[in-house]
Order: sequence, then C-alpha cells, then structure tokens
Amino acid sequence: MQIDGILLVDGASLGNPGEGGCGVILKDMEGRLIYFGGEYLGRVTNNQAEYMALIRGLEEAYRRGWKTILVFTDSELLARQINGNYKVRDQKLQVLYKKAKALLGRFSHWEIKHIEREENREADKLAKKAAQRKI
Repeated sequence: MQIDGILLVDGASLGNPGEGGCGVILKDMEGRLIYFGGEYLGRVTNNQAEYMALIRGLEEAYRRGWKTILVFTDSELLARQINGNYKVRDQKLQVLYKKAKALLGRFSHWEIKHIEREENREADKLAKKAAQRKI
C-alpha cells in the first residue's frame, strides 16, 4: 500500500480546561516537511484540543489531495477512540469524534497510531505556542 504522507498532531490546554492550541505537521514518506502550523483554539480541554488537532491535520492533508495517510498522536485516548478500542462518552468529544471519523472516511486508507510524547515534540511545541497565542 502506497501511503501519501504522515500526519503528526498534538493538542495542548493550559489549565484543562484552559487556553488551547493545536499543532499539525505533514511530512512525506521520506520525512520531508510538507506543512506545519499551530492554531489557537480558545478555552478547551486537552482532549478537545487533541481532536481539533486531528481534524485540522486531516483537513490539510485532504486539501492537498492525499488519499492515504498515517497519523501519529501522543494521545493514547484519541488513538484508541478513533480505532474503536474505547467508547467516546463525553458529549463534546462525541461531536469532534464524529467530525474526525467523517474526515477519515474521505481517505481510501488511514491508520492512526499512538507514539510516545518524546517522539511528538515538534507538534507539541506548535500546540503549546498556539495555546499561548504566539502563533
């Protein structure tokens, strides 16, 4: 299976709930940077910020014409909920979950995997800066 690219996402909330931001990085399969960005999200929980990061990243990848994608997140909850291992009980997360799943449905193939926080430092940095309204 040919994968178009890699998406790394992270969300941050300074206070949980608190000022939130998301970080998104797109790379090609050789590891070359295609896109990076952060976005201020307002007052959100950490889990909401994680979902919003995924949604923003999927939108960016789809806009670029990607059909297959490999997603990495350091949120075990996000990865397990999207993969169907955990139920989404929180009502606000259910809305974001449904939006993320609808976006994933636009791709012919996708995978989402949990990685350690140390492996996701770049997206984490973008998310924290965005939460502080620096991006």
